[in-house]
Amino acid sequence: MKRPLLTCSLVIALGILGTVGVRHEARIQLDRAISRFRATLPPDASFTYSSATPHILTRGAEFRNVRYMENGTVLTAATLYARSVSGNGVTGTHLGVLRTTSLTVSRNGSNVIIDDARVADLNLPPARNEGPDGELSVLWLMHFRNAAIAHLNLQTATPACNATIADISVENYGLHEGSDYAMNSAALHCALPPRTPRPGAPPVKQAPLDVRLSQIGGRNVDLALTVQQLSAILTKKAEFAPVMDSSKEPAKSSMTVSGLDFRQGVAAFAIASANIESRLEGHESRAHMTVPDFRLLINGKPAMALLGGGLVGFTADAVSDNRTGASRSTYDVTLGSYGKFSFLVDLVNAPHDGESADPSHQNTAIAKMTFAYTDASLIERAFRQYAEKTGTPEDQLRQRATLLLTLTGSQYAALQPLGDYIQSPSGRAFTLSFQPPSPLKIVDLATKISLPDAALYLQPPILTSSVQ
Repeated sequence: MKRPLLTCSLVIALGILGTVGVRHEARIQLDRAISRFRATLPPDASFTYSSATPHILTRGAEFRNVRYMENGTVLTAATLYARSVSGNGVTGTHLGVLRTTSLTVSRNGSNVIIDDARVADLNLPPARNEGPDGELSVLWLMHFRNAAIAHLNLQTATPACNATIADISVENYGLHEGSDYAMNSAALHCALPPRTPRPGAPPVKQAPLDVRLSQIGGRNVDLALTVQQLSAILTKKAEFAPVMDSSKEPAKSSMTVSGLDFRQGVAAFAIASANIESRLEGHESRAHMTVPDFRLLINGKPAMALLGGGLVGFTADAVSDNRTGASRSTYDVTLGSYGKFSFLVDLVNAPHDGESADPSHQNTAIAKMTFAYTDASLIERAFRQYAEKTGTPEDQLRQRATLLLTLTGSQYAALQPLGDYIQSPSGRAFTLSFQPPSPLKIVDLATKISLPDAALYLQPPILTSSVQ
């Protein structure tokens, strides 16, 4: 009887000693891995923590009170858990799971605070890649299978802004990959700095900006490419702009927005829903956008009271040739049942395959623009309501408007038909076309339509009009 008990006791003792030994070896391996990681850091970087616990079965570790510093950026976290780690900072790193709580990233007075974040199958590029800025380019060069963020808070110093997001989820993130994403319950408040209306004028105080968003989501979107393009725009670094290659993009993608509310001072607009769809057809990219219910408010009241509440519908279509950079975009704004605005623009030399997606569009030029308004009853309604408000006969108001437009038309021939148009606008369309003799670069447009070139560019045959 004693021999089985002794044997059992020996097995238990060996098991305990074995476990201790394994844990001891795991601690040694973890310390070695941390040492190797620290050895690959830049000279100005540091990585500290209060405690580290190896996780044997998952080949991972949990760190507490983490602090990482590099080039003015400070990252802190209450806990940082990494699992199935391989690679290093020189060749690139893979993490099966990365999870952090109470994460804060600070730089130049700005902070990103996240309560909880989890990323699965994360692949990080080498710490010092060949891009123009290794720190920023990791945002679009990383790849992961899925990620979830709960309670994000963004704070910036200039301008003084505060943004909050309840949760974010992303599936299949990577450059030229089709990602699905969703963001819920977002809010932004910015105290805008004073603006200078014109050179030499005193600064004018601006009202704060407030934006609220219920939900935004996308399917099969190249989200990493969007991040790279935004980085080029925000940093104004053309070297960040990607080289266009439509063959690498998803064949079809979509985005939806709901509950968008924008307010600044007395003005506000609200969008209940919006939808954008894009697709590739051969060498052409096509996009379609619908906003069925757009409302503009002034002092809390509809800015377009004539429209029975200010409801406006908006649609846009665009097609671009990825080989040449030629594109055509059309925009339609429906004013309830009272009228419709249409706008068309033909561009040439827009960024296309093989070229850098220059965010400043230095070479993009306008070949043609057309603006049209088709009236149903808006102008008649405006004359009638203004006559009732002022006590002025409607015919007299119409005569004054006709005289004013006739005088304007004497200076700009393209506007001459307006005097005739407002006499009987219902059911008719007034069209204004701008077509320069050769494509006009967008960056030069403001200069060309102001003095002294206005006499040339705002007259026929460049600027023409018609009534139908």
